[in-house]
Amino acid sequence: MPKTSLTSEHKPSKGQIRQARTLTTEAVEETLDEEGTFTGEELQAIHANGGVYKQEFATIFRVFVLNFARKALAITPVRAQDTGLIPLREGYWKVLKDDLEGEINPANLDYFSCPVLQGESYVDGITMLRRSMGAYGSLGFAAALLKLQGKGKEIFPRESRGKHHFLMPLTILGDSYGSRCLACFFWRDGHWALEFRSVSRKDLFGVEARFVRPRN
Repeated sequence: MPKTSLTSEHKPSKGQIRQARTLTTEAVEETLDEEGTFTGEELQAIHANGGVYKQEFATIFRVFVLNFARKALAITPVRAQDTGLIPLREGYWKVLKDDLEGEINPANLDYFSCPVLQGESYVDGITMLRRSMGAYGSLGFAAALLKLQGKGKEIFPRESRGKHHFLMPLTILGDSYGSRCLACFFWRDGHWALEFRSVSRKDLFGVEARFVRPRN
């Protein structure tokens, strides 16, 4: 069977168009799975059936590209126990709370939400946690951010360096003395370092503290 390119003037038969539609739909579906690639046969089928099919394929392929980009950029946090970030003292720390965010789009984040409201100088740890509703911040999310930073990516705004610290309130750890803590990112020695700080009514959080939230 003769083949035509996507820019060919040759008008394909209805059977060719039907076959190309089926193969291309299957190709896009396969591409969005864990393999993430077109097979050689599917690419060949796509290029072999152009003409009036060109516009339809372009639409399907555009959807594929957008979905593939979203999946490639997305962060899916893992459980705190799987991050390797819990301080290594067996029997000392345990996970009291670990609420995972689900899939996160790094391009749709807001970094300027503060637990301290206008007219306040600081809030205690309990108030901070209460105001963190809707924020991101599991230890799994923190681990993903550290991985991105290791690849040379900017994980927080440049203007926040040395000015703000970012709270991770969705994972709370407890120690053998009954204290609780959460992870925070601080700008240290040219990079964002993850540290743990205590959370209680005696612990104060000032205007430098920030939540990471999904952008509306």
